[in-house]
Amino acid sequence: MEDIAKAAGVAKGTLYLYFRSKQELFVQMVLFGMNRVHQMIKREASKMIDPRKRLERAMDIMFRALRQYEETTLLTEVPKFLSANDVMRIKRAGFGLVDQFESIIKQCQRLASLRGRLNPRVLAMTVVGGLAGYAHGWLELKESLPPPDEYLCTYKRLLWIAIYGERAPGKRLKEGKHAN
Repeated sequence: MEDIAKAAGVAKGTLYLYFRSKQELFVQMVLFGMNRVHQMIKREASKMIDPRKRLERAMDIMFRALRQYEETTLLTEVPKFLSANDVMRIKRAGFGLVDQFESIIKQCQRLASLRGRLNPRVLAMTVVGGLAGYAHGWLELKESLPPPDEYLCTYKRLLWIAIYGERAPGKRLKEGKHAN
């Protein structure tokens, strides 16, 4: 708290007027970050008419945001010092992102007349969990994981196959590179 107060140019006691504890400050930082990602996806991806491009853009935004926390303890310390209630608050906020991805996936399925083929909620949970899991793993297992761009490209391909079958729509994604 002392370091944060110093960086903010306020007294440590001032921070405690806004946050009851370090844990509360941490939770608010995580929730703020998740809300920021949610708003960025809403703002940037909604500009795209094609739901496939919207889905790709949403994945790019979320992945980029998770990678920004790569060198911090935000992703590794969460379960270690938070109460079950705080962890639940963060998980609930995460399901806001799942809702967002589910909506876009449903639009992709409608476009391809594939309603009911695979559950869009499960696909959305897989996307959010997969991207977050990679970012978390990257902190501890860099040497065992593929490079971030390769992972994201492969993950997008798998999602297209899950939504559309063997024939992924639109331009092909090249090995090791992802489409923007």
